[in-house]
Amino acid sequence: MTETAAPRERLDKPTLVYPFDAPPAPGTSLQVAEGVMWLRMPLPMHLNHINLWAIDDGAAGWAVVDTGMRTDETLAAWRQLFAQATDGRSISRVFCTHMHPDHVGMAGWLVRNALVDRFAAPGMATTPRYRLDVRLDDKLEGLALLSDDTIGRERRTLRARYQLVDLKSGEVLLDATAGSDAGFDVVNSEYAVIAAEQTALENLARDVADRIVTNVAVNLRKTAGP
Repeated sequence: MTETAAPRERLDKPTLVYPFDAPPAPGTSLQVAEGVMWLRMPLPMHLNHINLWAIDDGAAGWAVVDTGMRTDETLAAWRQLFAQATDGRSISRVFCTHMHPDHVGMAGWLVRNALVDRFAAPGMATTPRYRLDVRLDDKLEGLALLSDDTIGRERRTLRARYQLVDLKSGEVLLDATAGSDAGFDVVNSEYAVIAAEQTALENLARDVADRIVTNVAVNLRKTAGP
């Protein structure tokens, strides 16, 4: 005699339950727990966003977890967040969970802003003596054409024209240029190419900034005299 197995009870499909009706729009934040804010930044690819977090760091300010990719849209979103902040606290720390450009791309900009906050401490002189005007030219061009008419290598070039201006007299103390370039391979991955372009820009920006700082320092030392 053959036994027939009893039919199994059909289980309902598990579903995800979201505690919020909608994610925060770029440039806004949403509190998900006490001292934890949810941020979302746009990405220029098929995966069109990244989730970030701001954690209350007490009197020190806000600790940020990941930063978003360095794009004009992300920069505008961060500026909007800073403009809407009401507690007057700056970013205390930046934690990057890993080294993909969507997680670390804005780290330098955020740290730079945090440093500016610290240099402008209460009681220090707030009237600057000089102004540094910088105009950037960022160019990306293909170098190598493969047999299938696709580009196999690109070069990114960053040039800066800058002037150091004496605010009291309006005199231009220094008028100079600085530049740097870098090449990288173009592969069959949209994400990898964007990452390579972004990394090249960040490295070039640091190089150009170092050149500007060095030249300005040397010029001011000469101007001050012995």
